[in-house]
Parts: sequence; C-alpha cells; structure tokens
Amino acid sequence: MHRSGWCALPSDVRAFASEHEDRRGFSGGEPSDYEAMQRLQQEAEQRLRHEREQWSKLRARHQRDPATAAWLDRYGEETRLR
Repeated sequence: MHRSGWCALPSDVRAFASEHEDRRGFSGGEPSDYEAMQRLQQEAEQRLRHEREQWSKLRARHQRDPATAAWLDRYGEETRLR
C-alpha cells in the first residue's frame, strides 16, 4: 500500500485494506451464461456488504485514534466503502 500513514496503522486495519485491495479488481471470472453472470454479481454484492460491515467495525474500534479514524474515512471515500 502506498497511502500516506500506512506504516503507522494498526495491523487489523492494514490486513483489511490489503485484503480489500487484492479483491477489488477480481470479478470472479468470466461467466459462461446468464445464470453464471447473475451468481457472480450476487457474490460480488455479498462480498461488498461484508467488506462494508468490516470497515464500519474498524471505524468504531479505532474512533478514538484520530490518525487511524481519518485514514479509514479517506480510504472509505476512495474505495467507495462508505
């Protein structure tokens, strides 16, 4: 990660952001038919809901640390987790 403040972040925040970045561009593959495309879309939506929940929990856990809270807010805006 090449975002400002990365090295000072708690390990749980770095782990979340690393995993999120790894999955951001992955669509699940090429669907072979309409049903497969629908399944992939549902999986992607479910994954996004789960990641938003994780992001919200991290924000709540680190709300008293101004630097981490600000980093999470910026990351949420940049990655549309918000």
